Amino acid sequence: MPRIEEKIFSIGEEKPERELGEVLPSEETLFEAKKIFLFCEGKTEYYYFLDYKKDIRSSRVEIIPRYPDQEKREGPDVKKLTEQVHNSFEEFVVTDSGFKRSIEVFEIDEFCVIFDFDRNFDVINGGKTNYDRALEMKRSKRIEFFLSNYSFEVWILCHFKKPDRRMKTTGLKKEILRCSGWSRYKKGQKDVYRELKERIEVAKKNAAKLFEEKENKGIPIYSDDSNPVTQIGKLIEKIEDQII
Repeated sequence: MPRIEEKIFSIGEEKPERELGEVLPSEETLFEAKKIFLFCEGKTEYYYFLDYKKDIRSSRVEIIPRYPDQEKREGPDVKKLTEQVHNSFEEFVVTDSGFKRSIEVFEIDEFCVIFDFDRNFDVINGGKTNYDRALEMKRSKRIEFFLSNYSFEVWILCHFKKPDRRMKTTGLKKEILRCSGWSRYKKGQKDVYRELKERIEVAKKNAAKLFEEKENKGIPIYSDDSNPVTQIGKLIEKIEDQII
């Protein structure tokens, strides 16, 4: 579906001010609002951001988490997510998997691809990884990648402590249970954000320390050597920077 250009308003970056009691013409009260689509590889991060968006109160930005289209026999990966983003550019619409609605895409909207290290860095496809293929496919500055190595659970653990050793998903789940005092934790759990929201500043600081440590050592973030690291804190800050 093509964009209807006359429906896009560019009144400026700030909401117009008015004197007490002044009534502005309706067209002057309109200003740009963007959508940030979060293409999530797994259900854990999808449910996390679905609850996170409920805490966002802004007329300037709308957060839309999205779980990927996938065939029954194939799980999602960063390449498939990037393909789906490009399909959105071509069709000017994104289907919101959470609410079964179609959302029109405009040129100010942004796309964030959230993915794990697992499977995305295995050397396949003629010596290239799924991430290599996704990077080749990325032809727009409106697309950004956000990695968690080894999985999204690194970000969850950051709400309690700075991970201090390499771990894969099983080890991360055990450490989350040990540090949180929760009786259970499983991937795809729906209530994780509500349990963690009061500690999100702690998570951002711990994630930033992990990132800084890797950079100071010259370790490439998009490599096996960066485990553990997560860019989800940077994604949260990107969203917060656009909230008024």
